[in-house]
Amino acid sequence: MAFREGVLVFSQPGALPTSGLEQVITAVKSLDMAIVHAQTAQQQA
Repeated sequence: MAFREGVLVFSQPGALPTSGLEQVITAVKSLDMAIVHAQTAQQQA
């Protein structure tokens, strides 16, 4: 699981190989959290 600003942004059971983990970390760092928060608000409405 990966959280950013209190929002779950990645969830996958099991271990990842090193390259997969690096890709997840890069993707989580590059997220536009304003968009993520807006999408989360829409889903909750």
